[in-house]
Amino acid sequence: MIERQSEHQTIETLRSIYPIFKQEVYNRRGAMMQIARSGMLTFVSLSVLAVLLSGERLIHPGLKGLACVGVGLVTFFLIDQIRQEKSRHERAKRQLILLEQQLQFFEPGAYVSDAPLYPTEWQDRPSIDRGLVFAMVGLVATSLLLIGVVFLV
Repeated sequence: MIERQSEHQTIETLRSIYPIFKQEVYNRRGAMMQIARSGMLTFVSLSVLAVLLSGERLIHPGLKGLACVGVGLVTFFLIDQIRQEKSRHERAKRQLILLEQQLQFFEPGAYVSDAPLYPTEWQDRPSIDRGLVFAMVGLVATSLLLIGVVFLV
């Protein structure tokens, strides 16, 4: 049978795993943004390349349609990957907030006299992640740009 830890051991355990969860939150957030940036850069680069290489050649409409379907599929897969990272980010963030509450980071006077170490609003998750919304809009917009270029060329 496992013995129950003392309060001091529990606090030490929480303090030791806290940086791991904090880093996980940052890593997942960075991964979401990296996926979006890579997709946007790829779509813009392909748009410029399509314009520069098209010249006066006519491209078969079936090939254009196939290219657009491909861009749509890649966009879908990138968004799905971002959604998966977002889910992992949210789980790690919830766990991090729980650790911060257990370590009393939000309790006034626990670390700083008459004030909490962290602002209490950090316990609440925003309803909309604006950075993620901008990343998704940018990804979709650049994929639509590429689709537009493919049809116009």
